[in-house]
Amino acid sequence: TGGLDLENFEEIVQIAVDAGVKKIIPHVYSSIIDQETGNTRTEDVKTLLTMMKNTLNK
Repeated sequence: TGGLDLENFEEIVQIAVDAGVKKIIPHVYSSIIDQETGNTRTEDVKTLLTMMKNTLNK
């Protein structure tokens, strides 16, 4: 994942926003995949969406 996860996602997106980046496409891939089932954890996706909205609405 390049180190992006739920712990640092919002901070990293905020750094990009502060730097004036117009398009941000964070790749979190395996950090939101359940290792036992191979499925994406939908609650993590919801959390990431909320984080993104919070960051962009500051």
